[in-house]
Amino acid sequence: MDRTTAPKVKVSEDFNYVKVKSEQLDNGIPLYYIDQPEMDIIKLECIFKGGMSKQKKPLLVKAVAELLKEGTATYSSEQIAAQIEAKGAFLDTTAKADYLSITLYALADQLIHLLPTLRSIITEANFPEEELQDFIDNGKQKFAVNNEKVSFLAKNEFMQKLFGQNHPYNDKLELEDFDSINRVDLQEYYADYIQNKSFSVMLSGKVGEDEKYILNQHFGSLGLTTSKSEGMDFKPLENPNKRVKVEKKGASQAALRLGKLSIGKQHEDFPALFFLNTLFGGFFGSRLMTNIREEKGYTYGIGSGLVSLNEAAYFFISSEIGANYVEETLAEIQKEMQRLSEELITEEELNLVKRYLQGSLMRSFDGPFSAMDRYKSLYLLGLDYNYYDHLWSEFSRMTAEKLQATAKKYMRFDDLSIIIAGA
Repeated sequence: MDRTTAPKVKVSEDFNYVKVKSEQLDNGIPLYYIDQPEMDIIKLECIFKGGMSKQKKPLLVKAVAELLKEGTATYSSEQIAAQIEAKGAFLDTTAKADYLSITLYALADQLIHLLPTLRSIITEANFPEEELQDFIDNGKQKFAVNNEKVSFLAKNEFMQKLFGQNHPYNDKLELEDFDSINRVDLQEYYADYIQNKSFSVMLSGKVGEDEKYILNQHFGSLGLTTSKSEGMDFKPLENPNKRVKVEKKGASQAALRLGKLSIGKQHEDFPALFFLNTLFGGFFGSRLMTNIREEKGYTYGIGSGLVSLNEAAYFFISSEIGANYVEETLAEIQKEMQRLSEELITEEELNLVKRYLQGSLMRSFDGPFSAMDRYKSLYLLGLDYNYYDHLWSEFSRMTAEKLQATAKKYMRFDDLSIIIAGA
């Protein structure tokens, strides 16, 4: 064996992955599942439409998600915590822009003991006033701590500049937002989007006939109605302020957040833009990291990303840098974006990113939980598995010419809004 020569890297031409199966509970609840019978663990996720885009006040949906497990008509907060702990389980709630989810991790044979608690949370949560006040007090403390971080200041400002003051996707927080929510607000949102409302169940791990039967016993008998339906009445700003400075006295570092509205996963150009973003700032070997971290030493880390939401999508660049290097860093970002439009990438770099993306896509389906997460990302956007097949195919035949054309169309520095916090 010649250890002086690296082995050839070869990625399989075929992309095979685990797909969900689906059926319905007795009351029509859609059940999506991936069964791996040799596992003892199960992950159950209930997904409710709504999310922060439907809230009437900032923080409302986050408060609902946080307080769902803090008491119901049947169980106190202490009883819920004790039941979960006694069964070696873990219960989590998540509030996102377009949905709210309740996730239970447990041993499969404990599911029968935990579903009554979960059903109670879904049907009769009561949001105790004392727990709400604790949420508000703790939130204020965390906000005060976060407000000292330049990264938080930049991120907090970014969505407002991207979407506008009153857009549902603008999640900028102010201290007074914590005092604006009350128990009635939480109960109203809960009644509109969660309590006895239609939802989807995603089950992965050990999902045999017994587990599905138990789930149907507890959830299949629920009388459900459609959640409140409201479209977005707001549109993003057409001409956002291109450069905003957020002062932070005494800061030794500055946080940068650059971005613009972009295309989402449903768009035909998305695979090429996704490939291009990875090359530009989407992995450790990206051009931004190589230039601004490795060569210039302005930062420990810099990256870019693409976010797809139900009603919008955006591109962003983020970093924390030495306060004296703001303009130099912005100049290098601009230079790297211009290079993408003006120069064809080499065959070597093209193949490097191609292998990285194909390998990452294959790894993202490793295990039933990860495979279900991949399906969930499609489900929430109304897509199906054709998306991943198409993505793999487009990665395989990507060319330098297509990437250059995509850069000219979607990656122009002058289109970006720029948030600078701390410098």
